[in-house]
Amino acid sequence: MVSAARFGGRYKLHPPPDRALPDDRAIHGSKAGTRDDSSYLAADIAAVKAYFDVRGYDFAADMLDFYLDNHASGEEYKISLENYLKVVGASVVKSKISECLDDIAEQARKDPQIGVKRELTSDWKGIHSVDDQDVANALGTFAVAVGSDTTVLAPGLLDGLRAQISFKIYIWDYYNFDQLQAGYTKPAKTLNNEARLLEELGLARSYIARGESPYSQMWTQNL
Repeated sequence: MVSAARFGGRYKLHPPPDRALPDDRAIHGSKAGTRDDSSYLAADIAAVKAYFDVRGYDFAADMLDFYLDNHASGEEYKISLENYLKVVGASVVKSKISECLDDIAEQARKDPQIGVKRELTSDWKGIHSVDDQDVANALGTFAVAVGSDTTVLAPGLLDGLRAQISFKIYIWDYYNFDQLQAGYTKPAKTLNNEARLLEELGLARSYIARGESPYSQMWTQNL
């Protein structure tokens, strides 16, 4: 993806456009006033928070708290550097970042424009599971992407075209709860649906969470 966006006359690294939000997402306050007693919901969610505390899942607990704080519509969560490093340290995330860099290199290969610095971005790469349970409980399904300043270098005597890529890594997540088929034999799904109901009652709110690398990195790849 090529962008011509500029800031102060210079290219500025940025991620691709946000992913589309799910069509079946909960509507804040859509069931407000339909149930007077939500105390059992609060008790069950408190049990989840206690579980996160016992396990030391601080990232997951913080994101759940942000959901329960019922912020104004459009308010976003900024992933801290500490938690960003936990996310990008996961092996599956590293693999997706490599795919992002390959995407950018392929864009450069198809249209080299030797010596011209261009802002190229990958698409978002969806991630559905990670080994780190704190990250898994915090983000669930999320996505990563790479934004770059890329210059194709002229071939040397011993090699062909190379892409010099200055890049940043981006994380994007829509923190929400899907409606799941649940029952007494599936307590985790029941808790999920209770968390969703809190939003429908107007007592919690889904939100977008973002994180990014604190500085740019350099990568050179043969084309």
